[in-house]
Amino acid sequence: MESAPKADTAAAGHASGGSSFSGFVWFSFGGSFHNFDFGGGEGVKVIDYLGNIAVVQRKDLAEAVAEFCKARAALAVAAPGKRPGLNSVYVADTARQLTEFAKTFTGTAVADLGKTHIDAYIGSHTKISPKSRNHLRSTIRMFLGWCVRRDYLAASHRLLEADGLRKEPLDNAPIDFYRPSELRSLLEKSSCSMRAVIALQALGVIVRVGGGIARI
Repeated sequence: MESAPKADTAAAGHASGGSSFSGFVWFSFGGSFHNFDFGGGEGVKVIDYLGNIAVVQRKDLAEAVAEFCKARAALAVAAPGKRPGLNSVYVADTARQLTEFAKTFTGTAVADLGKTHIDAYIGSHTKISPKSRNHLRSTIRMFLGWCVRRDYLAASHRLLEADGLRKEPLDNAPIDFYRPSELRSLLEKSSCSMRAVIALQALGVIVRVGGGIARI
């Protein structure tokens, strides 16, 4: 990824009161110089803008993963009398996933990652459950966010838009509890004799049976 053009020198220009600038501003593009003619304070504005752009560092993916995992491992160690910041099992699982991710694209810099890399990696995990793939997606999103903060990846990257990072629905997962819309549909389609039983079961109603208490 090319870094932003750097304003190396300002030539044939002169100050025209305060911080305004007029004349020619020279920029370096890949070693060759080009000049732009700005009037008033536009030259200063452009230079200020370029000075605020974060320069993306070239970082090997495997090295970035190792750095990320090392920082998280430290958070899984509890100080005397304190709880750790992160669960050690969770940290180890995250490290396993990202290490596998880095080995898949050996020799690739973080800044060179594309949506095709993400799609190919997630697409290769067909044997795990949708829930596990979603967990893998969350891990990669977290790592990419960290890379942006470390300037290993441009903030304007669009990797999170990759189809591979779209969360999968878990409709085929075992039913833990009925959602309101699901319960309503079940009641509407049930017979009159079963409707009361289903409603009582769903609401967990406690009733008095004989001399005792029973939960239906």
